[in-house]
Amino acid sequence: MIRSLYLFALLAVVAFGAVWLADNPGNVSLRWNDYVVQTTLVVLLGATALLSVMVSVLFLVYRWLRKSPGKLGGLFASRRRSRGLDAISHGMVAIASGNPDDARRAAIELRNT
Repeated sequence: MIRSLYLFALLAVVAFGAVWLADNPGNVSLRWNDYVVQTTLVVLLGATALLSVMVSVLFLVYRWLRKSPGKLGGLFASRRRSRGLDAISHGMVAIASGNPDDARRAAIELRNT
């Protein structure tokens, strides 16, 4: 219940701010060397929000690319470990059942993993 009230209050504040900006658009003038950019405050805020979303997406892609080799290596290692444990368990079952041929095959499979 508290969360819904908090969300409602947050939406009310955002709506109030949007209405106020629509009524009072304001002008923003950026001057850098010989370049002059004149726009409204709403357009500047939208461009800033778009730029921040683009930077955060690029950062997430960069972080994903930096972590992917380790994750890929961990995937291969866990697959090798699983195959090795399967070979050990098959070999133990073959030994317990008195089947030396299956135990040898399991040992060879374990060496190849």
